[in-house]
Amino acid sequence: MRALLLLVLSISVCGLAPAAAQPTTDAAEDVLILAAGDTLRGDLELREPLLRSKRFVLDGEREFPIGQVREARLDGQWYAVGRTAMDTAVLMRQVEAGRISLYTADLSWGPSWAVTTPGPTVPMTMTPGGSTRLEYFRKGNGPIRPASYGNLREAMSDDPAAMRVLRRRQTLSVVGYAMAAAAAGLVIGGATQLGEDEDGNARVPTLALVGIGVGLGSRVPFMMRGGLLDEAIATYNRTE
Repeated sequence: MRALLLLVLSISVCGLAPAAAQPTTDAAEDVLILAAGDTLRGDLELREPLLRSKRFVLDGEREFPIGQVREARLDGQWYAVGRTAMDTAVLMRQVEAGRISLYTADLSWGPSWAVTTPGPTVPMTMTPGGSTRLEYFRKGNGPIRPASYGNLREAMSDDPAAMRVLRRRQTLSVVGYAMAAAAAGLVIGGATQLGEDEDGNARVPTLALVGIGVGLGSRVPFMMRGGLLDEAIATYNRTE
């Protein structure tokens, strides 16, 4: 369920409509660009109330929930806003600027409970909460798009050097996912061989142990690909 949720969130963020270029202003000036197209300037603050959505506050008085905002610059840092398939606004921070700009969004969720077997005792199971970082990009003044391999390949196809870095990142991703899938198969296969030895002690099949090892090893390709997205975009932005 968690994997499905992350997949839906990562591929279903609605691309923003093609935006006008970010306004050229004093780099120290705060700027708020509303979804309606208005550009406001003043003393900007980002607030995260406990029971309310994130919001920008202009000059200490006017509040703008992030759902009403397209972009903002606060203390020299640019932000943009997208929406998930569930129509939830997501605040994205610009971490790389250039011909291609890179944005990240941090999502977190709390634990969830579910009834497993209806009955007088109402047994419950808990799915722990967690967090993840989603990545997006924008080429020029186009829409913000999820930083999937297909989208990035389309955007960077005119730069062979950047494409080499991007393909290396994709290869590591494929290897990692393949190892994880193989590990799951080995563990499931091993589970069918669970039993006891001659002394009545639980016996863990070798197949399951191998699966656990492969599963732990699957983390290595993902760790190796860390930073390659930044490197690919930086390489693209250095090429004129």
